[in-house]
Amino acid sequence: MPNDQYYKLGQTAAGNALNAPLGWDIIKGSDSVAIAVIDSGIASHADLAPVRNGYSAVSGLSHSNDKIGHGTQVAGVMGAIGDNIIGCAGINWNANIMSVKIDDANGQITVASVANGITWAANNGAKILSLSLVFASDNATLKNAIDYAYKKGCLIIAATGNDGVNGVKYPARYDNVLAVGAATNAKVRNTYSNYGAGLNVSALGTYYTVTSAGSFTNATGTSIATPQVSGLASLVWAINPNLTNDQVFELIIKGASGNGTYNNETGYGVIDIGKTLSLAQATVGGAPSVTAPTAPAAGAGTSQPKPDPEPVVPETPQEVRTPPVITLKGFTSMTLENGQAYIETGFTATDCKNVDLTSSVKVTGSVDIWKAGLYTLTYEVADSAGLTAKVTRSVTVKAPVPPPPPQAPKITIIGSNPIVLYQTSSTPYKEQSARAIDYDGTDLSSQVKITGSVNRTTAGTYKLTYSITGKDGVTATATRDVRILAPTEKKDPRTKYGLSGQAKQGGKVTHTGITSSELGFLDLSVTTIDKNMTISAQLIDTATKKAVLTDTFTAVGTKQYRIDKGKYDLVVTVDKASGNVKYGIDLLMPETAAVTIYDSPEVPLAGLPMIAPIGSNPIILHVGGTPYTEQGARAQDFMGDDLSDQVVVEGTPDTSKAGSYTITYKVEGASGKEAVATREVRVLAPNIFGVFEEEEVPLAPAPTTITVEAPINNTLMYLAIIEGIALIGLVACLFFVLRKRANPMDTPSIDKKNE
Repeated sequence: MPNDQYYKLGQTAAGNALNAPLGWDIIKGSDSVAIAVIDSGIASHADLAPVRNGYSAVSGLSHSNDKIGHGTQVAGVMGAIGDNIIGCAGINWNANIMSVKIDDANGQITVASVANGITWAANNGAKILSLSLVFASDNATLKNAIDYAYKKGCLIIAATGNDGVNGVKYPARYDNVLAVGAATNAKVRNTYSNYGAGLNVSALGTYYTVTSAGSFTNATGTSIATPQVSGLASLVWAINPNLTNDQVFELIIKGASGNGTYNNETGYGVIDIGKTLSLAQATVGGAPSVTAPTAPAAGAGTSQPKPDPEPVVPETPQEVRTPPVITLKGFTSMTLENGQAYIETGFTATDCKNVDLTSSVKVTGSVDIWKAGLYTLTYEVADSAGLTAKVTRSVTVKAPVPPPPPQAPKITIIGSNPIVLYQTSSTPYKEQSARAIDYDGTDLSSQVKITGSVNRTTAGTYKLTYSITGKDGVTATATRDVRILAPTEKKDPRTKYGLSGQAKQGGKVTHTGITSSELGFLDLSVTTIDKNMTISAQLIDTATKKAVLTDTFTAVGTKQYRIDKGKYDLVVTVDKASGNVKYGIDLLMPETAAVTIYDSPEVPLAGLPMIAPIGSNPIILHVGGTPYTEQGARAQDFMGDDLSDQVVVEGTPDTSKAGSYTITYKVEGASGKEAVATREVRVLAPNIFGVFEEEEVPLAPAPTTITVEAPINNTLMYLAIIEGIALIGLVACLFFVLRKRANPMDTPSIDKKNE
């Protein structure tokens, strides 16, 4: 394995996919075969052997002037010096590269300049012509030059194109050109690689190479796959110089990964450098013929076998007057949004003698950017011999996109909904309004309109409507119910004692366990008494043993007495009777005081808690660098209470593994509502040079201000509630004292008769 820097860092997989190490065990490099890179020129580079011969098909330019850098990358793939510690390793470590520059000062390429470059290379000792370029259509000038080079014994290798379509471009599509597509290390077609009829083999679509700026890059495309095959061909010919161009062509196909099986995606498969060079070794000592697998012709929809070489090979191509060529700059087919300006990207035109005809091109057609449809622009030119050329550019204008439907803003009520307040409590009602955000993120909270009002002193349910109109003219609403509850008085039923007994004249019966829960009026009813019978009743306070009432009854009836709260015994004496007589007495005790109650508890103005992470957000760390320490978050309830110690943290970063991690902080307030905040922690790995692309942003704490959304002073509100409760207690105490003074224990004498 070579010791080149980038081969060890990233090129090893590519080399293994091509079976290059086995091939390099056979031959590492050779300068015995000249390879013509027909491209944008080749700049000098420390990891590239000096170009031994060169030519510019465009007058006044040097073949070493690679303005666009394409040709230099192609040359590096086939011939970067291997095993020299620096840079990368090409396929042939000692390649004999010829630079044939075919683009002008603006990087434009014409058929005429390419044909000129092909002819020059064939006439100046090149055995392999590497063309990492494409034309969309067949052209007689190009075909004549290809045929000329082929008959001179050259092997022409060209790229299929990077459109990702079923259709190989020219010159790769010609039968006598080895067409190369692009594949992955797994030997699957790259999605951008053209495929189908005319494709012969594939090589890797990505490969490390040199740049015209003196650096290195990992380049992609069928342009990069093609020089891999060109480098392989030079090593095959170095092993056996007696092989013909067709035999080298067929050896490369036979050595590919398809093992003789053809498919439209990769042709006969991805090249296998080790296998192909082993096959080349087997030909040494007589150069036996090599028969490649055959495939249908290009017109039949797949690749094609190589034709038998023609017997006559002219020394110079016959000059044929061909039509001029128009080359469109930019895309030949484009799509515009409705109303998007069409900008002409330009064109060039030359005749077969490379005379510039650009100024003579006539353009017809127009594009209505406000009307959907397909428009065709036609470009025509005629040369001095009257031969004409015509190309077209298609422009599709899309139908106008209907405007999105109007979007409503989002409105959210601040605080509780519903709010429940007692009519007699001191809790104030303070309007908290609502938060409103338009669909584009604009805060409209200050523009919220409130309809409705609350009468704090009158019981009832009040409905408040919050409305906001966004920039699209759509109004969003939300409603809140505010319930003012009136108190309900509750009284326990009066306690009733049903007493009965019997005795003879002079006898007494004592009824115990009589309780009065309140100061008030006692109803004593005699329900049963015999004729000519007299009874007397005494109500005895069990605490003082004193009678609080004494009365006499001769008939049924009810009398009322004022008694105090306490426990009593009722003593009934039969004063007059005939025999053993019975009586019945009912006691209806004083009624209890009314108790004020409410149907449901108060629901005050509680809102969302607030939460914010402590420290940097995001935090950026390096793998193996500063460790991550969780700093938590600050949290505050709607009423101003600190909830920081109740924050729940979810998630943790793995600082040994590159990635983006999200830490979530949650807290629940007194209202039962949850607030959430997040922090991003990005752990970065070094690039292939061992350099981190961003500096660490450590855990430095940043001051965090939590803004509570409540538009009321919560401290003052709660002080008012406490003061109100204290005032109610004071009033209750005064009421009880005054009532006691109005109803003393020594009520009207129980020895007296009641009216």
